[in-house]
Order: sequence, then C-alpha cells, then structure tokens
Amino acid sequence: MSKLQSALQKYLGVRRGLGYKFCTHEKLLKSFVRFMGERDAHLITNKLALEWATLRQDRSRTHALRLIYVRGFARYLQSLEPRTEVPPTGILPRAPRPNPYLYREKEITGLMKVALKLPPTDELKRWTYYSLLGLLAVSGLRISEALLLRGDNVDLQQGVLTIIGTKFGKSRIVPVHSTTRQVLADYANRRDEHVRPPWSPYFFVTEQGAQLTFNQAHRVFVQLLLQA
Repeated sequence: MSKLQSALQKYLGVRRGLGYKFCTHEKLLKSFVRFMGERDAHLITNKLALEWATLRQDRSRTHALRLIYVRGFARYLQSLEPRTEVPPTGILPRAPRPNPYLYREKEITGLMKVALKLPPTDELKRWTYYSLLGLLAVSGLRISEALLLRGDNVDLQQGVLTIIGTKFGKSRIVPVHSTTRQVLADYANRRDEHVRPPWSPYFFVTEQGAQLTFNQAHRVFVQLLLQA
C-alpha cells in the first residue's frame, strides 16, 4: 500500500468518525489516488488535482465537485506533508443546482391514481407505488429513506417510523397520521399475502419480494409522470 493509499484510509476514517458516510468521496478519491500512482506522483499539486478533476470531458458539471473532494483530502495531507498543495476555490465554476419542482396536491393525487393502474392487474406492484408515493408526499422522507425502511422500522400500532442511518449517520422518529397508518397496514397485508414466505426485511418490495431499489422506483416514477 502506497503512502497516499494509507493516508486516504486514515482520512476516510477521520471523516466517518465525524458522522459522514463518504461513500461517493471514497470512490472518487480512490480514483484520484490511482491517478497519482499512475504518474508516480507522491505529492498533490494544483496541476495534478486540476488534471484529474477535468479528465471526464463529457461530465463538465462534475469537475468542480471532484476538485472539492480533492481539496478536502489535500487539506488533511498538508498537516502531515507541508509541501502538499491545496487547490484554491473558484478555479472551476460549479454548476448551480436546479430549482426543485414542488408537486401540487392535485398532481400527487393524479400520480397515485395512475399508480393504481400499473400492470399486472390485481398484483402487488400497483399497491407498492401507490403506498410509496403517498408516504413520500405526507412524511417528508427522502426516497432513499423510504426504500431503506425495514419491517421493524414501521410501528403501525404507535404510528411512527424509525429512520436509521440518515445523512450524517443519525436516526430520527417520524410520526404518521392515522390515515397513513391505515394505508401502510393495508399494503403490509397485501405484501405478506402476495409474498409467502416473506424473505426480504424491507417494507417496500418488488413483485417477487426483493428490496425495491432506487433505479426501479425512478424508472416507474418517470413512467407514471408520462401517463399522468
């Protein structure tokens, strides 16, 4: 293991100790360390950092973000090796985030109605997306949080959801209205009737009983948008 690889592992450990998940950071910084190794470079310089950040010519919007990741790592290394250069801010413009679209109640209702028409008829899929969309609309959960809900995180007796491992590694309790509890309970009954024996610990599942993934949910959501 090179010195940079060893330093990266320690850096990731420090950041995660502060509560950051650092999944994307780890993937990209490992790529950067490999890039440094291919050039037999042992010190981070502004030139090398900028070269790596702009390697993907077709992904120019991410260049500034990649440089931000290197900047944090370089700051950490500079305390160990003063010759390390920390890329200055502002040398790559960061694309502004698009304004989020806020769905009106009528639009949400329309999406849920379309969800109930998803094929196959009288199967689980339509109820999965009907319940998922409704929960997102009334609870304020992130889509990732809803998809990671496990059965033991959903207390329908007390009407609370336990959201575990959120951003910064924290957890929180989310109360739900009695009408939402009823919809979730109805979905859970349909799910357990459909998938026997239940083999996935997740609350929202696919037609076969596996965990519902973000890519699957996003694909169906786009389909529902076009139909609605």
